[in-house]
Amino acid sequence: MTIGERIKKMRKELNLTQQGFAERMNLKQNTITRIETGSTSPSPAVISLICRTFRVREEWLREGIEPMFRKPSGNAEQVREWLDGIFEKGSKFEQSFVTAMSHFTDKEWGILERFLIDLKAEQEAEDAAEKARRTSAGFTAEEMAVYEKVKAAIEQEAFDAETAALHAELNRQREAEKRAASASSAESSDTASLIGRRGTA
Repeated sequence: MTIGERIKKMRKELNLTQQGFAERMNLKQNTITRIETGSTSPSPAVISLICRTFRVREEWLREGIEPMFRKPSGNAEQVREWLDGIFEKGSKFEQSFVTAMSHFTDKEWGILERFLIDLKAEQEAEDAAEKARRTSAGFTAEEMAVYEKVKAAIEQEAFDAETAALHAELNRQREAEKRAASASSAESSDTASLIGRRGTA
């Protein structure tokens, strides 16, 4: 397998078109086409760019030595991978929510933290109570396992709905603060103008 064929394989593994692949590196699509078809060889700079952008091991790219991708080396890299996944394959809600989070103020982070802490405590209390009821009712371990799976799916839907509501509320608060700041600025401007006219008179 040539280096161009390996680049094509890696690109398909990432579920990217040639255009999408090229755009991630600010390259032209026809550059990727020529490399993949073997019409031209990637320069060392392009190889380095591919490895850095997509976390590909250079040994694999040049020589085919597995594995293809580097393993995450820490929390920050795991978060970067998660964000890449959101913006490559995530829903519009996930993308808009993550984008909104990137603009959170300290106050908004505090609101989110309290919401998640309260939600977790509430769910843990409900789980413990429900498990006690099911056990006392004589459910087998297998029946309990099936119940837990179904309950987890329902709770995930409820969590998604509550998260969407929180996102909407945070947006409303941000807009209200903007309007208040704009009104305050306009009032200050009007006051300054009035004082100026009185001074002229």
